[in-house]
Amino acid sequence: MRTLAIVILSLALATAVATADTFRSEPNILIPDNLKAGVSDTLDASPSCTISDVDIALEITHTWIGDLLIQVSHGATTVDLVDRPGRAPAGTNVGCSSDLACVRQIVLDDDGGGIEIECAAPAACTTCFPGGQVPAANYIPNEPLTAFDTTDQVGEWILLVADNEALDTGTLCAWELRTTCGPSAVEPTTWGNIKARYSN
Repeated sequence: MRTLAIVILSLALATAVATADTFRSEPNILIPDNLKAGVSDTLDASPSCTISDVDIALEITHTWIGDLLIQVSHGATTVDLVDRPGRAPAGTNVGCSSDLACVRQIVLDDDGGGIEIECAAPAACTTCFPGGQVPAANYIPNEPLTAFDTTDQVGEWILLVADNEALDTGTLCAWELRTTCGPSAVEPTTWGNIKARYSN
């Protein structure tokens, strides 16, 4: 008796589709006043995928944004999101007096046409925004988040918020890591690869 076993192998070109994930933490922790070590919070991201874009959303209350250094770290990479906006290069003033509020979420996005949190004349900065409040909007981070592009999103992401001057205080209410992965590499098209094996 002869048995014909036919094995058909076909690898189709997969549709390359980008995927988006949002990871949220709500630590609701106080930001220590005038403590450069600051306070940190950690998010765990999964599954594994290759990043093509990162945005960071912040919900922070603080009565003087010019006090704040805000960083995000993943693996060996650290990006300054906010670095004492409005402070003169020589450090002779205390920067923007504008207030952040948890109810006014700000998004750090270097691909979205955001605006800068800065003063036109840092040496004489009093406030960066009319009315002294930072509005909910997309902002350009101090350093580009593209530093994370092509890395794997999986693992710990750490947000650091540090207050660098006395008197004004605040709270890290919540933050979000928003990633876009892909489109991922795909296998080459190998349609119609047919192998036949005969056995008795």
